[in-house]
Amino acid sequence: MSFQKVCLQLLRFFLTVWFTVSFVFLLSQLLPAARSPKGMQEADAAVYGSTNAETLQRIRGDFLKRMGLHLPLFYSSITSYGESLAKALAFPPEDALWATAALRKHGASPTLAFFSLWQAWVKQATPTEKRKHRELLNAWAVQVVATSLSPEAKEASTLFPAGFTKSGSKLELAWETLQKATAPVYYSFPVLSWEGTNNIYHQWLKSLFSGNLGISTQDHSPVLDKIKPAFQVSVLLALTGLATALLVSFFAGIHFSQNPGSLFTQVCQKFLYILDSIPGFLIALAIFAVYLAFGGSLSSSLPPDGSSTPWHLLLDPALLLSSLCIALFVIPHLSLQFTRGLIEQKDRFYHRTAIGKGLSPKRTLWRHALPNTLAPTLTIISEVIISLVAGVLVVEITFSLHGIGSLYTNSILTADYPVMVGLTLLLLLFRLAIVALTDFTLNILDPRMKTI
Repeated sequence: MSFQKVCLQLLRFFLTVWFTVSFVFLLSQLLPAARSPKGMQEADAAVYGSTNAETLQRIRGDFLKRMGLHLPLFYSSITSYGESLAKALAFPPEDALWATAALRKHGASPTLAFFSLWQAWVKQATPTEKRKHRELLNAWAVQVVATSLSPEAKEASTLFPAGFTKSGSKLELAWETLQKATAPVYYSFPVLSWEGTNNIYHQWLKSLFSGNLGISTQDHSPVLDKIKPAFQVSVLLALTGLATALLVSFFAGIHFSQNPGSLFTQVCQKFLYILDSIPGFLIALAIFAVYLAFGGSLSSSLPPDGSSTPWHLLLDPALLLSSLCIALFVIPHLSLQFTRGLIEQKDRFYHRTAIGKGLSPKRTLWRHALPNTLAPTLTIISEVIISLVAGVLVVEITFSLHGIGSLYTNSILTADYPVMVGLTLLLLLFRLAIVALTDFTLNILDPRMKTI
């Protein structure tokens, strides 16, 4: 393979990885409760009760800052002219909500006039007065675009009753002037602004490259710390089952191709066809039923924290039987395809020529047919490895193993979105790596691929 082709394949691989990672990021931003603390999206009275708009906004704002979600989404953003102007004016955090809403709806001049008097009034008002009026202003801001305002928002039109200081009277007049004003039409026009590297996407990529996949919303532990022990169990389970399946399929394919007409071959192939047609969960349940009949337990003896050694994992009956299930999922398809490939090679002219020149059928098979069957078999093996993810999930749930499949299922049931996103990303990258590695290996093993 030429150096230029290797570089092109690497470039294509990294572009595919970047596109996949970016797509997962976009999906993560569309998940429920992505921009609010857990429970705020629902009517959770036990947590938030009848909290007013200002308190809810403060809780949401603190959450966004803590999670870094208050930043722009990408390197550039499209906002309205009114929003960009409000951002440039940089209102104080405690007044940003209502001041931004006022500027977008009523324009800059009346908003700034009212805001100037508001700051002067705040300096002399009591804490109770400031809190009350901020609550009313924020309630008005939340409902400013609604067709029917809430009672609190309607009360904002009479924020400053008679009896306040002279500054308060001016403030009330400024508020009335603000309510009568209307923002120019161009305040709604879109504006493209450059945000730089201080954005959610850039920070997410930096965290990803440093191994930080986020924090679980279920127990507030790092996502990577939850994936590591589950990954150890799943990898050992998949490797044990796959190694068993490859070994059995290899020798079965050799025997079937050398003795295609024997009774043993016919019976075994019929059995493999039947086994291949049975759904995987039925095979797992059947083995699990036999396991329970001989005194097995409904729960795995492995600790969920991943403290077991690989040797201890291999000696666990649940994991051994799970590996047997994985092997039974794979053996029928792999054995039959490998046998078919060897039989096709035996019908080729080069195989007949080798037999005609005096080579024994066994030597011809090992020296000529087997290497030529390797390339298509490698493609089948890569497909089998990718499909093992579904099989591992079924087996882990059946035998109560604390692996990737069980972790994925629990994250879905408990709405633990960071764990869900982290597992989805790792599984997609695993698939891309297998496909790229298979493609690279085929280019080396098959000379015909060099001309493509």
